[in-house]
Amino acid sequence: MTVETLDLIKIAQSNKHFAKQISRFGWQRFITFLKYKLEDQGKRLILLNQWYPSSKTCSSCGEVHGELKMHERMYQCPSCDYVIDRDINAAINIKRQGLIILGLA
Repeated sequence: MTVETLDLIKIAQSNKHFAKQISRFGWQRFITFLKYKLEDQGKRLILLNQWYPSSKTCSSCGEVHGELKMHERMYQCPSCDYVIDRDINAAINIKRQGLIILGLA
């Protein structure tokens, strides 16, 4: 399983709503629990660097779109015109990068 590391302090400082949700959710506690459960099953948790451009990379052609703003919820690739929900695009890229790290892709 692959997840992105998050700069929770920066996120919390940028938006009070996010700060409240993050503290309520307990992200670091969740990651610790997830790692423990995966290791118990003989699996591995891969943490991607927070700077990996998962949202800005086209999951279809691999082009990186550097001008993507936070309010833009749909990703449209400037190279191949592929259109996809921003979060789904990021999830595909995170999974793919985890498989690459494991040597499975």
